[in-house]
Amino acid sequence: MKFHVLIYDEQNSIPASVVKTITRFSYDTKRCSDMNKIFHLLEKYDPPILVSDPEKNFCNEIELLRKIQLHNPDLVIILFLNSDNYFKALKTLRFGRVEFIIKPVDMDFIQRVLRNNFEIIKNKIENSRLNEVVKIHDPYHEYFKRDRSTAKMVSIIERIAKNVNNPVLIRGEQGTGKASTAKFIHLESSRKEKPFVSINCAYHTNFALSAELFGSENEKNKAGINRLKLGKLELADGGSLLIENIDRLPLNLQQRLLDFIRSKKFKRDGGKKEISTDVRIIGSSCLCSDNNEQQIVSGDLASEFSGAMITLPPLRLRKDLIPYFISIFVEEFSRRCEKKINKIDSSVFGFFNNLEWRGNIKELRATVELAVMLAKREELFAEDFYFIQTLNKNEENTPDELIIKLPLKGMEMNAVLKEVILKTLEIAKGNKTKTARILGITRSRLLYRIKQLGILDKKARK
Repeated sequence: MKFHVLIYDEQNSIPASVVKTITRFSYDTKRCSDMNKIFHLLEKYDPPILVSDPEKNFCNEIELLRKIQLHNPDLVIILFLNSDNYFKALKTLRFGRVEFIIKPVDMDFIQRVLRNNFEIIKNKIENSRLNEVVKIHDPYHEYFKRDRSTAKMVSIIERIAKNVNNPVLIRGEQGTGKASTAKFIHLESSRKEKPFVSINCAYHTNFALSAELFGSENEKNKAGINRLKLGKLELADGGSLLIENIDRLPLNLQQRLLDFIRSKKFKRDGGKKEISTDVRIIGSSCLCSDNNEQQIVSGDLASEFSGAMITLPPLRLRKDLIPYFISIFVEEFSRRCEKKINKIDSSVFGFFNNLEWRGNIKELRATVELAVMLAKREELFAEDFYFIQTLNKNEENTPDELIIKLPLKGMEMNAVLKEVILKTLEIAKGNKTKTARILGITRSRLLYRIKQLGILDKKARK
């Protein structure tokens, strides 16, 4: 994610090393040395951060910054000052967020200030997009609003959403829409204008999880110098934090999380100061049977979730939803693949109703994506899903047929997609342009999939 940082520096007194540090964070810097142009640049680029060194013409520049602050209350201003001018600036710039960096410049401190502000701004930007993007593109959000057959469950979820302080536990098999449900809860609550942050316990080691969740004051950079790392609990302040696969959270971290839920306070790793944040905790787990309930979290933490527990049914028990999701996914992937698929034959729905869908909505989505990618017509038929075959059908396939045989117990759709691409590359004798043409997608889309799925390039040639 990129955004602009405006550097206002009349005398070019901000060191080049500082500008280089800002650029190294992958953010675009715009420089201005004329106070008559600064408002134009602020309006044009709408930067969330302004960096300035007002020492040469202190009074005029501080007054200008005060006016900027009044017009842009969300703007973060980072000032380089001599200690003599600190209190004058502090008295004048009383509104909004200001970071004062006292000279001589400590580069490690500058990096820490920049990193912390960038993280906070990034989460604000992502959250502002969430209100627009999730409501438009998340099929589960529309489903919650429209599907009358689940009115009782939706009513329960909406009541849970309104009680903004209670932690929530969402249970369901993989692919049932737990993350989408968490976003729905966030957007239906009074916290919707604040950050929605997530962390997946399955993606981190126990040691890394602690720093990711609570932050750390012991993080070391490449030079071996300690730096501050903000945890998800700080980044989600005022909003909601989704902890995916919470059953994989170690017991010692479960205890720290329990302490936070009860006190709204925590300490960073290696820190001594207690930090207060207002965050709603939403946990999710694939352990959803009653026999596994005690395995999700420890007893004390489980009691905190007991008042707001949601269990999402698997897709095989809600096959009435399949037509709705097929329509949504066909529309989404037709747009992405630049295809005009405007009709779905009823044979598709009948075919899909006979499948188990062990991967639930996630598997359904990947299946539709592959079918749309391979489709040659403007209407989808059951035969367009010819890549779904089971091992109890012992048909022989010739080398130029795109047939993928799936075990009855199921198979990850990414693995199916990988097999389709590999098989097509084999038919096209490694020619990527020809492979893309056979699959009915652009060459750039094919290259993206090859990279995403980890297909070795030696399997293909240009």
